[in-house]
Amino acid sequence: MKRVDSRLVRALIIALGRSDNHALLATHARSLGVGYQGVEGYEVSELLHDPTRIKAWFARLPKDHALLLAVVDSSIAPSTLRSFISALKSAGITGISARTTPEMLEAMTSTSTEGNHRSDSDSLHLLSIARSPHNQVAIWPIITLSRRGTVVEVVGINSSPILSGGGSEREQQEDDPRINLAIDRALIEAGKSSLVGVINYVIDPDDGALVHREFGASTFTFWSESASYTTVAEQMVRTILDLPLGDTRMIDFEEYFLQEELEIDSALVMDPIRPFLHLFARNPRLKVRYLTDLDSGDATTVRISISLFASSEEEALTEMAHAREFMMGK
Repeated sequence: MKRVDSRLVRALIIALGRSDNHALLATHARSLGVGYQGVEGYEVSELLHDPTRIKAWFARLPKDHALLLAVVDSSIAPSTLRSFISALKSAGITGISARTTPEMLEAMTSTSTEGNHRSDSDSLHLLSIARSPHNQVAIWPIITLSRRGTVVEVVGINSSPILSGGGSEREQQEDDPRINLAIDRALIEAGKSSLVGVINYVIDPDDGALVHREFGASTFTFWSESASYTTVAEQMVRTILDLPLGDTRMIDFEEYFLQEELEIDSALVMDPIRPFLHLFARNPRLKVRYLTDLDSGDATTVRISISLFASSEEEALTEMAHAREFMMGK
């Protein structure tokens, strides 16, 4: 499929997955100035059933956007994605860049899990890993799930989660060696499969056995929406766009928080992704959100929100001044 540089024009994510995940992912995508088109599994089936429908569906998509195709959860089988991509090609549709490949999904499902594994432990560990096309990797702190299905606590494992180069630079810490082994195996698997997105592992804390694996957005990942600097859903959007990954640590509520809203000239956001390539890379705990609907095309000014965490008020004010000036083109 033809590859389009998503940083030259507005991007639109065509997301295949469950409806309950689309709303959350769409919110994060649009706050980054990116369009989001959610397609449920039954809609994919309908498009595949009648070739004329897929052409009509494509004709309704924006013509001035870079179209990025991605699977966002485990509800889409590799065979379904392969059939969808083939149908696009058969219909002569070449303007969509596939961020998720059938081979990647197959690699995620082919590695065996110890599904018959039995544990006497009252809880299990959840490990979530994100990886971008340029092999930037981030790990969230491992959380503990009770047998009742609730999040019990966050354990002090992999507390330095921002990685690069496929995880080879991960700082070794004084953690349970069985869990460290599970982390290392997961990192190797993510690299070998050319993962783009997020993969979640449920691990037995007693022996490090992999009990369950789930790709993409999941009920397992909702905890991050209120507890992590960068949520799993937002990180998934960043991986699809190949943006710098954010800080996945737990929010330190003793830090200084600063937020500011301002209006900027709409001409400054012709390429809405560009600011994030600089600001995210400089400070992964900084957030810029577009509050104006960029698809309206009528506004002469765009309202944005800038927020950040810092270790002191002085640091927060300095970072805010830099972000404000950058967004205003100074």
